[in-house]
Amino acid sequence: MVNGNELSVLLKSPGGDIEAAYRTALSLREEFEHIEVLVPYEAKSAATFFCLAADSILMGRYGELGPLDPQMLDRTGSERLISALESSKSMEELLAYSLRSLDGVFQWMLTRTDMDVPDAIEHAQPLFAAIVSPLYAQVDPHELGESARSLAIGEEYTIRVMERWGYSELSDIERLRIARRLVRRYPTHGFVIDLTEAEEIGLNVERMDAESDSICRHIIDSAYTDLGFVGLELGIPVSRESTEPCPDEVSCPEGLSDA
Repeated sequence: MVNGNELSVLLKSPGGDIEAAYRTALSLREEFEHIEVLVPYEAKSAATFFCLAADSILMGRYGELGPLDPQMLDRTGSERLISALESSKSMEELLAYSLRSLDGVFQWMLTRTDMDVPDAIEHAQPLFAAIVSPLYAQVDPHELGESARSLAIGEEYTIRVMERWGYSELSDIERLRIARRLVRRYPTHGFVIDLTEAEEIGLNVERMDAESDSICRHIIDSAYTDLGFVGLELGIPVSRESTEPCPDEVSCPEGLSDA
């Protein structure tokens, strides 16, 4: 729905490319002073990122957002996408395992021999190296670097859209906290961020009223299931308050199509 310099965007998407989402947000923000996003179902990944460029997010009963961890091609040759977090999490686990192994070898030396602490440390090191060296030999530094770069890109884009628009009043530290939580905190890319969780994160979310939620779900279920990234410019008044629908006013946004 377009109302002067205000725009409502109906959004249902599993995600996509964050740079494409960023360009879409830039284009719409040049045209509209205030943007709200209506999320009756899922708006995951890059769609969640687009929501951050809005001034408000109205979530329906089944609405959900998702983490912003970048997805990368699997270097093993499979066609599946993997999270850039996998490499960093793997390194964290490897480091934790290494420290546990070193402590275990050291404690074994102290309890099973007459060595003092310096001698135990000295003799534990070769055994520790024999345990962990084969594991570290399998680490691909290029993959680690690519993962780190992808995560940094995701954080930087997230901070930029928050700083420019709906979260400009927050401190730099608070925006960084939100960005890092969305990019790095969650264990899976498909993790459900519902309204309660989104509020706890600090996002500009509200509960959509039941009538508006029903209207949005009806539009998507009946006609726009596979529309794509930006769902639809609503010609019916869908807002925080209960309103009467005007079906004859439904139209697609200028410059956007069903393709």
